[in-house]
Amino acid sequence: MREHVYLAAFMTEAIATGRVKEYLGAVSAFDENGVAFAKELRAQYGEDAERSYLALWRKYQQLLAAYSGQLAFGIPAKTPAKTVAKIKKRNATTLLELNGLPAKYGPLMSSITPLLNPFRAAKLMADVLTGIESFIGSQVKKDFGAADLSVRSAAGNAESLGTAIASAMIEDHPAIFPGSPNTLPAQFRYRLSALLSENVYLLSFATQESVTGRSAELKAATAALKASTSQLAAHLGSAYGSDFVKSFTPLWEGHSNLILSYAAAGKDKAKKDKAAADLDQHTKDVTTFFVGANSKLDAGDLQHFLSSLGNLLKTVVDNQVGGTFETAGVSIRGAAEGTDALGVTFTRATVLNFPRAFQPPEPSSQSPSAFSSK
Repeated sequence: MREHVYLAAFMTEAIATGRVKEYLGAVSAFDENGVAFAKELRAQYGEDAERSYLALWRKYQQLLAAYSGQLAFGIPAKTPAKTVAKIKKRNATTLLELNGLPAKYGPLMSSITPLLNPFRAAKLMADVLTGIESFIGSQVKKDFGAADLSVRSAAGNAESLGTAIASAMIEDHPAIFPGSPNTLPAQFRYRLSALLSENVYLLSFATQESVTGRSAELKAATAALKASTSQLAAHLGSAYGSDFVKSFTPLWEGHSNLILSYAAAGKDKAKKDKAAADLDQHTKDVTTFFVGANSKLDAGDLQHFLSSLGNLLKTVVDNQVGGTFETAGVSIRGAAEGTDALGVTFTRATVLNFPRAFQPPEPSSQSPSAFSSK
């Protein structure tokens, strides 16, 4: 659910800036995201659930694209009055259908996942849509800094929706999903994976703006990436402390900057090779730093995951440089998914190394009983 927001932003920004090839690539990635989610529903609830979900999701995608295009292109000057009236009516219909979609989404998801409250799901979906409409408006105005802030906000709303759906599915299938998602280690791991994948999407925004030579968009994307890295550092710091944060932040930013250098090299093989070699060395430095901070981490495994992530990101850039944006979309999703293994490995080692930080708080003896008159 978070991912679909980032992919929607790729799609609507391409529309707002009139880039057809990038739009087609983003549409393909957006659809693949919907297909992946529908497969999860099919696994638990059957083919009818998959089919009905995809039908509504693809309508949603079409409405987002139409709404973005209508805002971006407006009504040309000297358009005959009768035609203007028809265009305005069409635009109003698109917006009405788009804003009416949450009222359909809630009941649909509740019919698939019976323990999900349809009204809550509709409200959460409406919040997601409000955020998406906000960043579309900023993209059309070429205020890319505001757009990227709204993208991250909308992704946070999508996280709330995804959590509600996942919680209902877990309760509905306890044998398939054992354990609790509410333990401190589970929450730490989930948030870490979410922030790592967000880094991938924002970095991919930045590299795409770099290879296509759009400085305003690049500046906004790198600012959003920096903010995301600060949140990632703070999350890790909740277990590792402030000294770790001070050292981690420039190291992780250095990793992103080397990917950006790889993108800036374009088709210059010598510069690309130099950036790739620097990235390999930096990966070793990051591994050394992490293992020094946590002896429970396996240096070989960690370096493997970090190197794999670097290679996946280079593939994203190679596709962007080559103008194959549909393949780039696949690569971006693959790189984001690749961060999950890193998040799991890091969480496991963190919990082992800092067990007290992940112990549930003991109930206070001073607290009144839940059944007392108080």
